[in-house]
Amino acid sequence: MVGAKCQLWTHTGYYSGSQINNPDYRENSGEIFIDEGAIIYSNVIITHSVRIGKFARIGAFSLVNKSIDSFVFAGGVPAKYL
Repeated sequence: MVGAKCQLWTHTGYYSGSQINNPDYRENSGEIFIDEGAIIYSNVIITHSVRIGKFARIGAFSLVNKSIDSFVFAGGVPAKYL
């Protein structure tokens, strides 16, 4: 289950300069996997290359930027096991 207003970011970009056409622009990308029975509560952001394990719970308003094991509760910015 994925709650209201969650964001799944499969691509992120950043600039080392101030112009949009700067050759120093880089982009990271990767898949997001949400395994069976996981619950992602409202307003969570999950970044690229992350797996949410089976029956894991992610607390509301969290930022998940690393994979989360199965059967745990995690939350916060960035998310950690609670």
